[in-house]
Amino acid sequence: MIREKIFTLDILRILAAFCVFIFHLHLHCNFNLNLKILNDFFSNGAVVMVLFFMLSGFLLFYTNYENDFSEFSNIFKFLLKRIIRIYPIYLVYLISVYFLDKTTILNKIVLIPCELFLQQSLYPSSYDYVGNSGSWFVSTIFILYILFPYIMQILKNIKIKQIFVILIMIFFAIYPAIIPAYFEENMAYIYANPAFRIPEFVIGMCTAKIYIENTKMKSNILLSLFLSFTLVLIISILSHNNFLNHMRFDSRYIFFNIITVPLFALIIYSTACLKDKYAIAFCKSFIVQYAAKISFAFFLVQCWTFYIYFNVLKNKIHMSNSKLFIILFTLNLLFSIITYEIVEKRLTKIIKNKIYNSLLKGHIIK
Repeated sequence: MIREKIFTLDILRILAAFCVFIFHLHLHCNFNLNLKILNDFFSNGAVVMVLFFMLSGFLLFYTNYENDFSEFSNIFKFLLKRIIRIYPIYLVYLISVYFLDKTTILNKIVLIPCELFLQQSLYPSSYDYVGNSGSWFVSTIFILYILFPYIMQILKNIKIKQIFVILIMIFFAIYPAIIPAYFEENMAYIYANPAFRIPEFVIGMCTAKIYIENTKMKSNILLSLFLSFTLVLIISILSHNNFLNHMRFDSRYIFFNIITVPLFALIIYSTACLKDKYAIAFCKSFIVQYAAKISFAFFLVQCWTFYIYFNVLKNKIHMSNSKLFIILFTLNLLFSIITYEIVEKRLTKIIKNKIYNSLLKGHIIK
């Protein structure tokens, strides 16, 4: 059974990719917005990565709800589809950063197995090399893909209410922020750790299960907007407050999970339940659908955009905030469109026809 696509969730995917881009502009290019509340939010825009993992959990659970993952062949088919989906564009990214990165040849050689098998998120010491500060996300989501069929089988057969599972996962999503804060450890080691992202992913899956069991639930667009504004406001306020050991929330992104995890769950659910015909028609429009399709490429190609900025544009062109945004956003958008059209759309299709379909015909996948 193929479930009807939830078009409204594409907006969240697009906004998440855009927020991360603005965050990187702020982080790498000292980009600032005139409106303080938005500037404070985007300066901590890395918190939006929580939305990526929760949304991935939601959509995977929703689209694979009818799959029987007790059969290994179904697990194999699922993983093969996901690998074919993300690996070609990742490989293009990897090859490019190996040329662009200025680290030593020896370091690059040592890291080849780690990069090829998408294990970089397990090695925090590698984050400063060969683009791992950006590709840790791909590594983490790949590891979550491997775990997904097994987690799904548990959630589908679980006897207790999903809300209790969500509450437990919220605790495990928040607790890892307390330990490094108390002992003053490096927060980056937790931020990119797949184990830290599993609770967020599972909360997304639980939210999808609740949605599937309450498909007649309707939501107003004002609720999603209100929840989103509340999230932005609270993050802006918290960024100027202290936490354990007098450590500030600002730039310590996992501290914000105390608010982002529950609010993102509500935003995803309310947006999925949105039944307004005008909102749905807008989300079905070509521009929105195409923007959603290139969102993964838009995230990865930022390394090329910022490489050009630092090596070509920074010292040669004086740029105001608005000019900086227009030039780099346009450049990143062009890179993502080209990459999507050539790699994701065409190359992936060829690989799928050659590998996946040949395996089906050869009865390797039954």
